[in-house]
Parts: sequence; structure tokens; C-alpha cells
Amino acid sequence: MIKNIDILADRLKGIKVNGKDITAEELKTFISSEDEMELSVPKFNVLSDTELEQVKDTVKEGSKNTGFVDGMKAGAERLVKSFRNAKELDFEGKLKYDNDGKIDFDATAEHVSSFYDDKILSDAKVEPDKKIQELQESLKKVQKTYDTEKLGWDNDRKTFDNKIKALHQDNFLQSNLPEVDGLNKKQLVALYKLEGFGVDFDENGTAFPTKNGNKVLDNMEKPVSFENNVSSWLEKTKWNDKPVGRGVKDVKPEATPAFKSKNEAYAHMESNKIDPESQKGQDILSKIGQE
Repeated sequence: MIKNIDILADRLKGIKVNGKDITAEELKTFISSEDEMELSVPKFNVLSDTELEQVKDTVKEGSKNTGFVDGMKAGAERLVKSFRNAKELDFEGKLKYDNDGKIDFDATAEHVSSFYDDKILSDAKVEPDKKIQELQESLKKVQKTYDTEKLGWDNDRKTFDNKIKALHQDNFLQSNLPEVDGLNKKQLVALYKLEGFGVDFDENGTAFPTKNGNKVLDNMEKPVSFENNVSSWLEKTKWNDKPVGRGVKDVKPEATPAFKSKNEAYAHMESNKIDPESQKGQDILSKIGQE
């Protein structure tokens, strides 16, 4: 009797007796039975342990390679598509393969870059003109802003310069016009300017008289000095009939006339160019009706 009949039964898996799978107990019964039975055995290949391990290693390695290749393919396709979308290219993002069915990275790179090169050449014809136009528009805005601000600055500077010049001219007139009886310097300057006269300076700072903004000339069309112009003006207007100051001899004051009405007094002062606010004008006004 076989003690480890179970091992034999296990090895007989797949063998059928009368169409049924055989078990260890049934195998013992069948061996001792006198009945006729029919065995059926499926076709199978028997491998040794060494051969089985080799098969396992082969399957395992093949599985690894398949996963690696599939992952590499998926990653390469994604990279190509991402590059296409990022650069706004128009082509089908497929990979190129060599004769062995492997990814041809050089051919794929050439395929992708050819579309990028075409886009660069196409954009190169448009972008410079566009950039130039943008720069021109920016330059116009800057120029407009500059012109506006410069105009405002120039106007402010011109106004300031004119004020400084006017102050300089007035200071010069007040310092250089002679003393006149009955008028202070501001009044004399106002009368001088009222006649259209003024003063200006050449590049050397020398003063010369002006009339309505133009240089004063004599009958020979030669420039008149400031002193001569003032003397001529005073002589003509008679403002300097009674000069005062150092070196002037004492003169008996002219008798102040008396008038019956203010109208007569003001008419007299106007015809004789007497300032009503001057001492002489006040004396005349104070004697109205005293005759």
C-alpha cells in the first residue's frame, strides 16, 4: 500500500476517470477495484523547476519593458503636444518611429522644430512692423506730453522773466530820473511811461531809451542816450521848470494863484501839468475862493 498516495493524486490533477476529476480517496478505490474504468488525460507540457524559473523571469522582464515603453511613449506624446500648444503651432502631435518600431527622438524633434521654425519666419515678417508701430505710438504720446509740459514751462518762464525785467526797468528809472519839484519818483516814472517811454538794456548792460517798445532815434536815425531823452522829455513837458536838489540856488517861491471854483483850479493844474496831490496842487486847492 502506498502511504503518500495524496502526492500522486495531486500530480494527477486534470486526469479524469469516467469524465470526473480524480481525488486521492477515489484513486485508492480505483486501484483496488476490479471494475473497468476509462482515463482521460489533457495535453500539457512539463517544465523542470529551472525551466519554470526562467519562464517566470522572462515574463517578469517583459512586463517591465512593456510598462516602461508605454510610459515613455505617453510622456513623449504629452511633451510634443504641450510644446505644440505652448508655441501655438498647428500640426498633429504624433511621434516618429524607426524601422524597429522604437521612438525615433531625433526624427520627432526635427518634425516638431520644423513647424516652430516656420512660425518664427512667419512672425518675423509681422512682428517688426508691429513693434515699430507700437514704439511710434508711444513716442507720439511722450512727445505730446513733453510739448505740453514744455509749453507750460516756457510760458511760466517767460512771464517770470518779464516780471523780473519790468522790476529791473522800474528800479533803473526810479534811480536815474532826476528829482522834480512836486512829484515823487514813482509819479515821475508813471508819467514817463504814460508818454510811451521806457528803458531797455543792450548785451553789455548799457541802458537806452525806448518809445512804445522801440529804441529812440534822433533825426539822423542814431540812438539817443537815456540822459538826453529824459532831458528832452522834461523840457517838453516842463516838469523840470523848477528843479530841486544840491547845487540849485534858492529861488523865491512863485505865488500860488487863487481860483473862485474847483473847476478853475483843476483846469489850471491840468494845463500846467500840476499834480493835485503835490504840495503845489494842495496849495492851489486850499486857496479856492480866497480872492
